[in-house]
Amino acid sequence: MVSSLRKPVVYTATFIAAMNIITNAQAAVFTAGFETSEGYDNDAEAEVAGQKGWRINDSEEQISFFQFLGSVTNNAAGLGGYYKEPDEDRVVLEHGVNTSFDKTRVNLSFSIRASTEDYPDRDAFSVIFDNDNDPENVPLFSIAFEPDPVLTDRLNIVWYNALNARTSSLNAIFYGGLYDLSVEFDASGADTLFSARVEEPLSSAGINFNGLLAGSSTASLVNLGVGFTHGSKKEDDFGDNYILFDDVNVSKTGVQRVPETGTGLAWLAVLGVLGMGRVFVSGRSRTA
Repeated sequence: MVSSLRKPVVYTATFIAAMNIITNAQAAVFTAGFETSEGYDNDAEAEVAGQKGWRINDSEEQISFFQFLGSVTNNAAGLGGYYKEPDEDRVVLEHGVNTSFDKTRVNLSFSIRASTEDYPDRDAFSVIFDNDNDPENVPLFSIAFEPDPVLTDRLNIVWYNALNARTSSLNAIFYGGLYDLSVEFDASGADTLFSARVEEPLSSAGINFNGLLAGSSTASLVNLGVGFTHGSKKEDDFGDNYILFDDVNVSKTGVQRVPETGTGLAWLAVLGVLGMGRVFVSGRSRTA
């Protein structure tokens, strides 16, 4: 769908160095930073699927790919129709985790890039917490970012349970923004409670939402995935929009983010470079 390769998403190296400083009170269950030092082949035409345990349910090439995030030395995973149109209406890129939901925390960073005028359709993206190995089944839990039907510069934050019931957080993110997602799960009787936060690390502005996953207290997080779903009313066309994600960390409760000395100054430096003003909206009205 495009002829260019590996277009960098520039947030500056200082920003990346200051982002996602993590200490591990316990050993992580799973991590992925998509760098060559971890064993990834992240050359321009390489695919994420098929490497280091990542699987995809679409047969088209380059639906999953690598792209620079922040600098030409920092790699992130990408998923979407940037290079090619997928065969499936719902595409899932996932990795085995195999740990209980109870007392599990998941962190990752992400950015959703808008479609261009050549392929303008807008697809929905999601982070998937799956309790089985079949990507066609409805997962136990997912957090989705769905195009606002009126305001074309943003995506609404919603979540789905195992019955595919949709709940809105009443908040939205902007295309092109960089965000951190953290989700923590705790068993409560027969159920599992989750608490989630989507945060813009530059300003620490964020939104929190939580909910209950009925009857899932003994469920296992079998696979962690990222997906996208055909979001257009048109019959066949996908957009060339895509999601980038990085710094994936799955651990048991006890993993916390800690600020690095001088981090606040780093955010200010990046703010001057990016000129970012709007980072979150709540109820379609709030800007930051």
